[in-house]
Amino acid sequence: MKALEGAAFDPFKAYNFRVMLSPDFSTSGVLGAVGAGALASVALGSFTSVAGIGWKTEVRTVREGGVNDREHKLPGQTTCNELLFTKGLTLLDPMWEWYRFTLTGRVKRMNGTIVLMSDTHTPNIGAVPAVGVPVAAWNFYHAWPTALEGARLDASQSLIAVQQLTLAVDRIEKTISLGSLL
Repeated sequence: MKALEGAAFDPFKAYNFRVMLSPDFSTSGVLGAVGAGALASVALGSFTSVAGIGWKTEVRTVREGGVNDREHKLPGQTTCNELLFTKGLTLLDPMWEWYRFTLTGRVKRMNGTIVLMSDTHTPNIGAVPAVGVPVAAWNFYHAWPTALEGARLDASQSLIAVQQLTLAVDRIEKTISLGSLL
């Protein structure tokens, strides 16, 4: 923690993050999560990028009778963006397995957390490797896959085959307190 105090105003690097998922028991109940089989217990893997963390508040314009030189701007409904997860394609493909439920009309919802880690690392403890210190987290709720884009194939490139999973989410909350993450 002391190492982070001096860097309080320095921006964090975006490459060190973790994504954790858990079954959403509120919409399908315990039996629905167990029915998801391996999906309830297998993470989607390591991601190369996560995009879409954000919110937008609708602006409602109200005109006042007899006042023609201005409008009042009032806040409307706030929504959160869809999340876009990108990862390399491997033999095990839990992204496809989760999306397959949506294809068959049996949408499986999950909750998750995206944790941004600092470059400051905890010390190694025996066989446990050092990891970055959590500095911010975004919890998302009731997520379900709306799109899965397969790998782009190009014989003229030697890039890794990646796929993208788009998630609709009901709510995203940012965890601000560093102490609550530890």
